Parts: sequence; structure tokens; C-alpha cells
Amino acid sequence: MHDERRALALASSFKGMDHMVRTFHDMTGRPIWEVIRIASLTPATIAGRDRDLGRLDIGKIADILLLSPTLEINRVFVEGMEIVPSAPLSIVS
Repeated sequence: MHDERRALALASSFKGMDHMVRTFHDMTGRPIWEVIRIASLTPATIAGRDRDLGRLDIGKIADILLLSPTLEINRVFVEGMEIVPSAPLSIVS
């Protein structure tokens, strides 16, 4: 039986959100824009912070991940500054 609540939430205690986004997208077939929204705006809304977090817009607080077509992290921006790792990013899955 399909549980609509399961299709609208992401959660993990040990996997990174990038992994959760890839997995959720692969398992549900939902459009990537919807999966990204679920991963960003939904938690901000639940936490009561959707006025300043959860989406890209003027005046919002945002850290940004640029993803590859396969949803791997390519670049990271925190508080408007690009984070350049001293070694290639590695993601434990």
C-alpha cells in the first residue's frame, strides 16, 4: 500500500542529504525540482523557519550545493563563499 506521507519526507541519521536526495529521486521517480524542494523547504517549514530558509530568494539565508546530472556534489557555497576542499570531496554511501 502506498503511504503518501512517506513520499513527502526525507530523513536519515547517518547518510548525507545528497545521498537521501539521490535515493528518494531514484526510488520515487519524482521530478528533481520536487525532491530538492522536499529536502530544503519542507524542513524549514516544519522548523518554522521558512521565512528565511528553504529556498533561493532575495533576503533569504542560503547555502548552495551545485549538483552534477547524476546528483553528485560538484561545488559548495556557504554564506556566499565557495568552499574549496583541500582534497576531492568523497561521499560515504
